[in-house]
Amino acid sequence: MYSVWRIRPGDILNKLISNTNKAFDLNELQKGKTENSEMGRLRKKLCERLSVSESELIDILRQVRIKDGQESMESLKEILNREFSQYGLQPWPDSIDTLPYCDLVRAWNRSDINMVNGEDIRNYCNKEGFFIATSNVASIAIKSFTRRTEWLTNWASDVLDLADILDQRKLREGKSWEDVFKSIEQFVSSRLNYEIEYHVALETLLSVSFTVGRILNPKSGIKVIPVQKTLDGCIDWKRNDTNELEYSKFVISEEVLCNGECDMAVSIGITQDINGDVKDFIENSKLKIGLYKSFLLEDFGTDAVKDGTHAWQLAKQINGEISRRPGILKKGIMHLFIAGPNSLMFYLGMQSMMYGKIQIYEFNANENTYYPTISFPQKGEL
Repeated sequence: MYSVWRIRPGDILNKLISNTNKAFDLNELQKGKTENSEMGRLRKKLCERLSVSESELIDILRQVRIKDGQESMESLKEILNREFSQYGLQPWPDSIDTLPYCDLVRAWNRSDINMVNGEDIRNYCNKEGFFIATSNVASIAIKSFTRRTEWLTNWASDVLDLADILDQRKLREGKSWEDVFKSIEQFVSSRLNYEIEYHVALETLLSVSFTVGRILNPKSGIKVIPVQKTLDGCIDWKRNDTNELEYSKFVISEEVLCNGECDMAVSIGITQDINGDVKDFIENSKLKIGLYKSFLLEDFGTDAVKDGTHAWQLAKQINGEISRRPGILKKGIMHLFIAGPNSLMFYLGMQSMMYGKIQIYEFNANENTYYPTISFPQKGEL
C-alpha cells in the first residue's frame, strides 16, 4: 500500500510498521491476550472490519507492506509505468481524470472478484485493450562511432547518425550536448511509433545510450529492445522477469566525503573497478560531494552481465538505491560514472525521470581522467 502521506504521529500503526521493510510487526500485534489490551482492541477491530478470524488476520497482514510518505503520485506512476512497459502494457495516461488500471480493480470489487492470478490479469488487460499492439518489428540504430559499425548498413532499416555533432567521443566545434538530446528526441518523435517493436543497436557513448533510454521512457509508449555487442556477437537484450536464473548483484558501499553538501557521486563498475579513478577525479576536480556511493559487480569483467534480464535487474538495483537517497541529496546534482554495457545504461536511463539533476561523465583513456558530458533535465524536458 502506497501513500503520499506519513502515518499520523501518535497513530498505533507507528508501533507496528517496520522502518526497514515496511512490514507489520506481527509479534507486537499479537501482544495482549484480551480486548482490554491496546493490541487486543486493535485485533478485534480489524477482525470485525475484515470479517476474519485472528489467525486469518495474521495471515493477511503477513503479506502487507505500507509504504508511507512516498514523494508523489507522479513518482508512483513512474514506477508503475516501468513495470507496465516490461509486460507490453499501455503507460498510465497523463490525464488526472483517466485511471484505467484503478478502474479495472474497482470493477473487480463491484463484481465481488477478490482473487486473481497472473493469467486472469492478462486476460482482463487484453479484454480492456491495455496491451500495446505491435504489428511488426524493425531494427534501428543510433551511432556516433564510425569504426566497426559497417554492419549497420544492411541490418538497420533506419539509422540516426550523430557524427555531425560528435567526433567519436567529443563534441564537434560549435556543437552542444543539447544538440545531441534534440536530435534523438526528433528521431523518436518523427520516425518511431507505438505499433512497431524496435530493436535498437547503440554504437555510441554510454552518455548517449542513457539519453536514448531516458527519451524512450515508459511514457513514450514505444517498445524498444536494446541490441548488445557480446563475445557471442550482437544479441537482443530483452528483459524477462520469468527467467529463473540467479544473477550476480552489485556490492554497494558508500562514504560521506563532505558533510552538509547536497551533491552525490555514483560510480558503477561492471566491466572494471573504477572506484580509484572516480575518487581521484573527484579530488582533483574539487567537486564538493556529500555522499559517494559505489556499485561494483561481484564478478566484474567484460562478460559479467549475462543477458538483458541481468542488465535490467542491475539497473533496477541501482535505481532502488538512488530512489532511497536522503532528501538533502535530492536537491543537489547526481554525478554519474560508469564502466559497463550500453544496454544497461539504456535501461538505467529509462528509469531516470525522477532522479532530479544529473551530470554524466565519460572516461578519457588518453588522459586517464573523466570529462563531463550531458546533463539533465534538458531544456523543455520536464
